[in-house]
Amino acid sequence: DLISTDNLYQILKFSEDQTTATVITDTFKEIWKAHKDDDIRYKFDTGVNYLLNGKTDSALSIFTEVVDEDGKFAEAWNKASTCEFMIGNLDASMAASQKTLEIIPTHFQAMNGLGLVYSEKRDLNHARDSFRKSIELDPWAPVATRLGVCLDTIKRWKKTSVLNSEGGIDTKK
Repeated sequence: DLISTDNLYQILKFSEDQTTATVITDTFKEIWKAHKDDDIRYKFDTGVNYLLNGKTDSALSIFTEVVDEDGKFAEAWNKASTCEFMIGNLDASMAASQKTLEIIPTHFQAMNGLGLVYSEKRDLNHARDSFRKSIELDPWAPVATRLGVCLDTIKRWKKTSVLNSEGGIDTKK
């Protein structure tokens, strides 16, 4: 029998060490990268290679082509989000992360990415929420330190009344 992703999340949540957690997160990555169409998977892998070699614009072009061919390929959306973030297109990165989460609501790496975008936009309440959701699924996530920074900054801003009602910076102060 194949193990379900629900079971994998439980194993990840209760992993006793980083090594086990890494094996499980790597398993999720392989599941997310899988595609029934070999041509799409080949294009996707080409985009990943471009991304790993610092060719972010080329990688983004490939991932855009892949999601145009299959708009339900969540990991292609997630990689497009990564590229957009690296280029500095925060709104496009956010939209691609949100698309990833529409397809796979438990995609903890997309939650991490969304948290990073919110953090860059200084929307720390939403960043905090994204990081918390990610950590609930993957307690070993490297964003735990980012969550701590968000919580500390939010606390400090509340003391100095810097936050507006939406949780962003009040630019009038």
